[in-house]
Amino acid sequence: MAFFLFLFKTNLMKKQIKILILIASITISKQVYSQALWIFILGDKVSTEKFQMGMNLSAASTWINQIDNSTNRITWAFGGFAEWKLNKHWSFQPEMIMKSPGGAHHLSGYELSPPLKEEDFKNIKTSIKLTYFSIPIYIKFKTKYIGFGLGPQFGLLYRATTVFEGEEILTGKHHEIKENIITHTNNFDYGLSTMFEYYLVPKKGLMSMRIGIKYYYGFGDISTNNNTNKNSTLLLTFAIPVGDETKTK
Repeated sequence: MAFFLFLFKTNLMKKQIKILILIASITISKQVYSQALWIFILGDKVSTEKFQMGMNLSAASTWINQIDNSTNRITWAFGGFAEWKLNKHWSFQPEMIMKSPGGAHHLSGYELSPPLKEEDFKNIKTSIKLTYFSIPIYIKFKTKYIGFGLGPQFGLLYRATTVFEGEEILTGKHHEIKENIITHTNNFDYGLSTMFEYYLVPKKGLMSMRIGIKYYYGFGDISTNNNTNKNSTLLLTFAIPVGDETKTK
């Protein structure tokens, strides 16, 4: 553990991680790249002892409440954060999650278009894949090593897809059918988000890299059919501040 913390204390390690995240964002999508670039540019300009910007890279597990026998969708999320230090223990931390996932795997009730019939397939996998632009807003309490946060989260949907995969019993042919369902999905989502963070180098204050767990529970219905299916998301997050460390000392 001591060796692990030592690696994270070096400026070289921090710069390498920044470069890796930026390169990854370039290869992911234009939207994520542009947001990451703005965080890099602004982070160096506006960082102070009481204000810090940074980026979050997360492993994500999402599921839909009230759907029996479904399984979690494992994916990733990417975003940025800003943190205002209010006093020794309290801070205000809004975030932007440019790729905020939702959905679940192994759903039932998918209707195939004729002449395809579900009973003609085996090894069926049906998924709903949702992607939001989300803004969680945390009020956070921080001690030396750990921080706890709670606040609302708002999401704007920009991609919604169902994916049917199966193998024809008679021919063995594999089918993958994707359908855009954004017109059947509510554009807005809202709920409550909680977070726990561990500061890897606490003596650096806001400039410390951190790992964390975040849980989101949605209050809004996913479908426009007024059902009770709601989003839930669990994130394992690695956060890296971006800025001029000399300004924060």
